[in-house]
Amino acid sequence: MPKIHCFYQFQVFCKDVSNFAKKIELIYRRYPSSSAHEGLAPDALNINSMNIGPGGKQKPLRDTIIPLSNPPPKPGCLDTCGLPQSLVYPSLHPNEKLAGKPKGMRVVLEERVSVWDEYIERLKGRRVVGECQSCRKSELKKDAERRIAAAEAMGQEETLANHDLAEAEGEPDEVESEADNWCCIFKVLSLQEDFATEKPMLQHLIESQGHVCLFLPKFHCELNPSEMVWGYAKYRFRNASDGKFPTAKSLVPQCLDLCDTSTIRRFFRKSWRYMDAYRKKLDARQVAFAVRKYKSHRRIGMTAEVLACVSNAAGSQNGLP
Repeated sequence: MPKIHCFYQFQVFCKDVSNFAKKIELIYRRYPSSSAHEGLAPDALNINSMNIGPGGKQKPLRDTIIPLSNPPPKPGCLDTCGLPQSLVYPSLHPNEKLAGKPKGMRVVLEERVSVWDEYIERLKGRRVVGECQSCRKSELKKDAERRIAAAEAMGQEETLANHDLAEAEGEPDEVESEADNWCCIFKVLSLQEDFATEKPMLQHLIESQGHVCLFLPKFHCELNPSEMVWGYAKYRFRNASDGKFPTAKSLVPQCLDLCDTSTIRRFFRKSWRYMDAYRKKLDARQVAFAVRKYKSHRRIGMTAEVLACVSNAAGSQNGLP
């Protein structure tokens, strides 16, 4: 049993996952879509780690490939789609002040010739804007969400400021039009395919070992058998705990070991029944009923059959024949 830390930091978690993946030949791992699990690597293609201009206090990001999904080049212009792109100036750059420094958003976008030409054309003579007011406002909310995710990853939720919580729970962003996608350099680059589809660090770690990592939908712990195992262990823990920390350190691994293989398999079968019910497009009440009623290996009954049973059960409760 690994040592249990009071605060299980995200970096420690990633290291443990990487070590675990190296020791086995095949892993098909599903993770809940936690905000901590969605953390990006330090050199990830993260628009929020970049300045508009070159140099300054911005992180050097990894190299990338200019997306093939970009607009086609104008006649006589260079086609940069599919070409490798470095987001850092070479160490032998003629300008010593730029040598080895991050390029910044504007230069990176200018090197994507067809995208930059499309952006300039859509401006219709207006000046180039690094980051518009609308994007800056929406980023305040995202920044608050990132600070909350970082605090959760470090186990330090109590340190969160009230204004961060209020900002993160603010009004949802309005649906944007096609024109809004070309409002500023920040927006255009953030929507580039390589930036928009950047994978979390946890996913990179697992896939680098040749394995598969799938994130479950948020707020659906019933789809994750490990959550059921954890709930089983907590139930056993509550029955045996005396409220003292030394006892808790001893009890936690013991309670986890009490969940035997046959029980874990039942939890997996239950998760599979939930998945089958959601695939059949049942609502939450119908799903809960179907999972209780049907005990098949991996599935529930046909949709029409489930709906009929739900209707009959509701009629019986109301005293109808």
